[in-house]
Amino acid sequence: MTKSDTKRPRPKNGHGGARAGSGRKRGVVSAAKLTIAEKAREHAGNALAALVAIAEDGDQPAAARVSAAVHILDRAFGKPVAPVEHDVTDGLTQLLRDVQGTAFPVASQRR
Repeated sequence: MTKSDTKRPRPKNGHGGARAGSGRKRGVVSAAKLTIAEKAREHAGNALAALVAIAEDGDQPAAARVSAAVHILDRAFGKPVAPVEHDVTDGLTQLLRDVQGTAFPVASQRR
């Protein structure tokens, strides 16, 4: 349920209550979020250096080194797209059979 789904009745005096067009518009980022993102970017170099140090430190547990390496690669090249296996041949074959039997006869059926 969204906020717009739960409209409260307006008071009889016309003040208060939900009004169309009120509130922050979608996609608009608050000033607080922009400030936090700016501060985080100031520390990005140090954070990357820490990840590199962990990934290269042989004394660190293997899980920590792999995790650091994965985070570095994700930031450098983006997260990998998960492959999706989808077989459309069965559905396509059935669709073609349905179509062939109704409106569009195949060349072998035209004789």
